[in-house]
Amino acid sequence: MATRWLARSIGAFVFTGIAYGACGSPRSGGDPIADTTTAAAETAIASDSLRTVTVADSLRIEIVAPYEIAAGSRVPITLKLTNATTRPIRLYLMGREIAFDFIVTGSDGSVVWRRLEGQAVPAILRIELVEPAGVLELEDVWDQRTNEGRPVDPGSYSIRGLIPTDAEPLTTEPVSLRIHPE
Repeated sequence: MATRWLARSIGAFVFTGIAYGACGSPRSGGDPIADTTTAAAETAIASDSLRTVTVADSLRIEIVAPYEIAAGSRVPITLKLTNATTRPIRLYLMGREIAFDFIVTGSDGSVVWRRLEGQAVPAILRIELVEPAGVLELEDVWDQRTNEGRPVDPGSYSIRGLIPTDAEPLTTEPVSLRIHPE
């Protein structure tokens, strides 16, 4: 069976009227660049298996991953952050290379695999500027093995994304992945 792909918007982050600097202190003046702070998704419009989240003045986060895939196949996963505003957005992210995590859970909710399992994330603040309509993509591949190295069984799994920041991490709602026998 061919791999079926689906781009799913799974979260959005709202920015308040006060821009915050890297240390979380208010910044004065008419800085045309919005800074990310802790925020939550506000509006979700769902249609069948595609969920689009749109919030005025927001950063949209999407996961692009197969909707279903054969057992034993490598699962490519991309986390896309899109600036849905008309001005640049400054992101305060962690790590020398941008740190991001994918968390795969089984149907019982137990964690099967984490991209960052056992890895140390350097306490380095990385500033990324995302232009209007700009996209920042973070990619990795899951080999359908647990953190202990065992192959997973066919079945239903959920994937969630997480991006550490200087404040609260940006997290996504889980999306479904079905692994079918070969």
